[in-house]
Amino acid sequence: MRFAHRAPVAIVVAGVAALLAPAPARAADPPAPLQAAGYWAVADTLAADLDASWDEGAGAFRESPKGLPTHINVAMLLTYSLAARAGRVGPARHDERVVRIIARLVRAPAFRSASKARAAQGHAPGWRADLANTGSAQHVSTDARVVEALAAAYVSAPQLALDAGTLRLIRSRVCDVARSRFFAKPRLNQVNWMADTYAACDRVGGGSDLLRGAYRTWLSWFLGHARTRTAPRGSPNLNAGLGLHYLPQRSNRATANQTPPSEYDNILLTVLGSYDFAVEHGMRPLPRSLVNVARRWQTRVLYGDWTHAGYLNWDTGLGFDRWHLRRYWGWAAEGLITIATTRRLRASRAVAGQAKQTLDAALRLYLRFRSDPVSGSAATSFDIVSTASSPVGDRLLVPARFAAIAARAATAGMGAAAATPTASAVYGYDPDVSRLAVSTRRYSAAIVAPSPLVGNGGAELSRFYDSTGQPVSGTGGGGPSLTAFGLRVERGGRVLAETQPGQAWPAAPAPLHAGAAPGGGRFTALRTAATVAGPGAVRVRVEHAFEVDGVRVRHLIFQASGTTATLRFPAYGAAEFTSSGGAGPEIPIPPTGLPTGQTLHVKLLSGRGYTIVFTRPLPAGSHVRVVAARRARSAPRTVRTMLVELPVDTRRVLVEYRLVPDAGH
Repeated sequence: MRFAHRAPVAIVVAGVAALLAPAPARAADPPAPLQAAGYWAVADTLAADLDASWDEGAGAFRESPKGLPTHINVAMLLTYSLAARAGRVGPARHDERVVRIIARLVRAPAFRSASKARAAQGHAPGWRADLANTGSAQHVSTDARVVEALAAAYVSAPQLALDAGTLRLIRSRVCDVARSRFFAKPRLNQVNWMADTYAACDRVGGGSDLLRGAYRTWLSWFLGHARTRTAPRGSPNLNAGLGLHYLPQRSNRATANQTPPSEYDNILLTVLGSYDFAVEHGMRPLPRSLVNVARRWQTRVLYGDWTHAGYLNWDTGLGFDRWHLRRYWGWAAEGLITIATTRRLRASRAVAGQAKQTLDAALRLYLRFRSDPVSGSAATSFDIVSTASSPVGDRLLVPARFAAIAARAATAGMGAAAATPTASAVYGYDPDVSRLAVSTRRYSAAIVAPSPLVGNGGAELSRFYDSTGQPVSGTGGGGPSLTAFGLRVERGGRVLAETQPGQAWPAAPAPLHAGAAPGGGRFTALRTAATVAGPGAVRVRVEHAFEVDGVRVRHLIFQASGTTATLRFPAYGAAEFTSSGGAGPEIPIPPTGLPTGQTLHVKLLSGRGYTIVFTRPLPAGSHVRVVAARRARSAPRTVRTMLVELPVDTRRVLVEYRLVPDAGH
């Protein structure tokens, strides 16, 4: 058997150093698209990160003394197999490890051929979540990842020198699972897992009948129920803006359906990735009406769930089980490959081109995160605490998934894809759940309804990220903790109106109205409005005008004479707050506060930050001060907030300002 040789470490480091080189000075000039060599440089670097966890005696990657996680091992099996097929030489290729991992996957205890278990999703035939632990759980996603990796090894058999007996076992295991009762219908509406198993069975020589029949049936069902209920008391598969309903068997008012899950939007969209292969193997093409839905869905997912910087514009109906969990960021990136490479269902050349650019940005951003000596191996981003994280397992699974993503991109031909002009400003709008996500080359932001799951949301920007893909205001929060943008109207200590309540405000959420079509699209200027009602006739109308390089905000306060209105401008982490008026110098804001200038600055210690420019005079007697924020789980690094207090002495007060992110560093 031929074994691959590792490339010199210096070559790998040099390749990644080029990827991490500073971006061009102007935000309008994105870095050059990655070519195949760039994708393989990423895969080599991340594959090398896992070398220390390889257990030669076990023939698998080890998470802990007793853990050989299936997902980690199959991610590396996929990477190694794709590298072998491409003829690569480097850390992303280890032919001998491929043979060892396969030997475990095709036999017990990893593979379960019979089952009497009654556990959730317990099934046979199928794979366990651990290669050695007979008590480990089963899940539909585990089987889908295993069969993809085994099929990649099967196709790469000439390069890997796999013997005939191993190939027969792979075909048997993969197709037995694909043809099992468990994969005869989707879990919830997640038809992507079925598509993976059907395509894998075809690739290992088991026949294309599942792709021609069952795949077409369930893909047609999903797209055909994009806007019609899947069950009498259920909801459509997608909401009014084509964001995913995670629980279609429940009403669209169910908590999990009120916030589309950015991570699962992308994971489920990969069902479209098998379409070209299926048609080439005899499947009858879908009707034009369903093709159009597939194209619009891709546009909404790309524009509404991703930022130009490569990070998810992340909201989720699964709350802290998924939010900012990096292994799901890596998993979601599979959706970008689907959007960039699908041919018959391609949304447009521009959308495909932006999907490639976004994937390239995601890989670069992850490498930058990885290089942080403190948080580089963290399970989550931005100190968010996830209820589903595994600090030890995620340390391996996250780089394994990103390595596999890079290898997929390289072998899917994305390195040779022509660069196409990309939109400077895009949005995703789901009107029925009052969510608007915006991304430009200068910043990203979102307005979301109050969420009982994570405790953020309202009529204001829920977050404000700069061009580097990192927050400058914070990651969420709300008015009660002083961790989020917003305006509060008070009289005598009594709160009369709060524009960013999070989960604490008892009033009904203010519906969001945007001057844009539902779904995803491009914009040069995009306006929104929402009105918050308080006791009596007190009202606050909040308006946003999103522009390519900043956001204009208007607050109109009605029927609140004799009150105090307080605006909040939070900072992500430690920051310096300053004020300036006209051409005068910047003045640090002392603990006692000072009269406001027309411009305020929030400067983070990293050098990033944002500026608030008031575009009309503030009421006389306005005052600015900096206070400590209270801890909020959805904004753990927002510890100080700048408050602008305005006396309201008339029946109508108008406040206007512009938020401008500093140039990314």
